[in-house]
Amino acid sequence: METGITQAVAQWGSRLASPQAARDHLLPCNLRAKGVDLLNLEARKLWTERGWLDHTNAVQVGDKEFALGERVSLCSIHKEKVSRTDAAGNVLYRRGQAQGRDADGKLVYARGEPRTMTVTTPNRTHGFVTAVEKGVLVVSTDPLPSGEIHTLRLNPQQAKKILDYGYSATTSVSQGKTKQSSVPLWTPSRITDIHSAYVDVSRNTEVLEIV
Repeated sequence: METGITQAVAQWGSRLASPQAARDHLLPCNLRAKGVDLLNLEARKLWTERGWLDHTNAVQVGDKEFALGERVSLCSIHKEKVSRTDAAGNVLYRRGQAQGRDADGKLVYARGEPRTMTVTTPNRTHGFVTAVEKGVLVVSTDPLPSGEIHTLRLNPQQAKKILDYGYSATTSVSQGKTKQSSVPLWTPSRITDIHSAYVDVSRNTEVLEIV
């Protein structure tokens, strides 16, 4: 098993010219604890060897370290209130209390609270840790189906609930995704059936390497 994990990560990593290339190359496995979790740890070693992780800028979340440059995924839906902005990116504010009248006799209002909206980021969304600010992880997601990229700010308590390493993914999570290449790691398991095998071998458009 250990040899298979090392081989799968090496083959997957050979196709990555940059961290962002991981968006186009899958590393799936049919098992979580004895597959995906171990692949994630091996892939982190690869990231470290290539200088893609900055361990001097990291946050400890439970038994996991999340460093600058980390490939991550969400384990649940995340909802966050953010400020509304105009087309130029300027924050929009509510109208506050009247302060008097201007020279033309029109009422002048103080600036109120910023206008906000709730942004929902779906479960299983992948992304990267793009900054670490005073113990807060800043995560930029991969482009969503809408084309949007969400920026999440997670303190350690929030990250512990919804964040995991995102180098590898289970077969079920990979379902519906089509990428340039896929390096599935197959393990002896009762859930490895014709259906899950089909999912593994049909995610790629160019290269498939089964380990």
